[in-house]
Amino acid sequence: MAKEGNIVMLGARKYKLSNWDDRSVGGEESLRLLFRRLVRGKVQLDTTGLSCHSDLHFEQCLANKPVIIDKNASTVYIPSYEAKSEYKLKPYARKEDETAMKLVTPVRILHGNISPPSCDFIHQVPAVIFSSGGFTGNVFHEFNEIIIPLFLTCYHFQSRVQFVITDFKPWWVEKYSRVLSHLSSPDVLNPVNNGSVHCFPGAVLGLRYHDNLALNYTEIPGGYSMLDFKQFLRESFMLKMKHVSEMNRQKPVLMLLSRRGAREFLNEDKMVKMMEALGFQVIAATPNQPLNLDTFSGLVNSCSVIVGAHGAGLTNAVFLPSKAVLAHVLSEGREGTKSKMVCAGRATSRMRKENDARPDF
Repeated sequence: MAKEGNIVMLGARKYKLSNWDDRSVGGEESLRLLFRRLVRGKVQLDTTGLSCHSDLHFEQCLANKPVIIDKNASTVYIPSYEAKSEYKLKPYARKEDETAMKLVTPVRILHGNISPPSCDFIHQVPAVIFSSGGFTGNVFHEFNEIIIPLFLTCYHFQSRVQFVITDFKPWWVEKYSRVLSHLSSPDVLNPVNNGSVHCFPGAVLGLRYHDNLALNYTEIPGGYSMLDFKQFLRESFMLKMKHVSEMNRQKPVLMLLSRRGAREFLNEDKMVKMMEALGFQVIAATPNQPLNLDTFSGLVNSCSVIVGAHGAGLTNAVFLPSKAVLAHVLSEGREGTKSKMVCAGRATSRMRKENDARPDF
């Protein structure tokens, strides 16, 4: 038996899962206490070692006892002395959207008196299983359904988790590598390519979700707001500006989010001239700009104002410094489009308000 970092390689040998205990996670909080922050009713979790929650937007299961994940993460085994039970979930936080969920592979959970496969690798930290399927490729959905839920689910573990990503997209993992590495010390695990059976002292299946671009201070896991999330982003992307007052420029910088096709500004050239006449240094960000997220986040962080028509690009306002201004331009259209814009308007309004104020508890 050999060790690599916090992983124990076992080959084909069987491992007695009962040898695991909470101390393998380390730190002041035990594994059980860390899991308790993610569940309101703790009796089932403490009694059976498994607790599942489902609502309109997401479903999540927590196992605070040893789990075995098969070679492609399609099945998670949770052995116990109880009667065998089976549950399926799709680990992506947009359960109400049939189109998105068709792009997410279900994970089967087998719990109770079962015969799991032998472990090839033993990990000393719990697994967090989620999908990079769904609507990835759209920055709003990437933040709304994965990045913010990941922060809510994992931040209190202090990087002591192992990400197991189903529907694995290498480009997505590369794009958000800074976020992933700040929430999880081990490299992410692609179970399909890895082709081994992995065993963990516990697991979180699916991600906690509050609302569109929302972190609600009083909801599970409790204590996090948009302020905390933005501070996390500043640390992850090494952003320099925390507040607009820190900017030492002759002219404040305004970013105009340029679109092509739907909701395109037809008088964009005139808008830029007017903005410059008002004293702004204008950056026109176009959809085809070859900038990675590391570079673009720094560019947004240097701005005092962002102006853009309704669309996913406005999500980049999460990188703005405090007291910066977000101008969200809404256009009239079909009734369904209006409804979506109202929802997005509420989300950006909430993000702007939480940018400057935290509830006082």
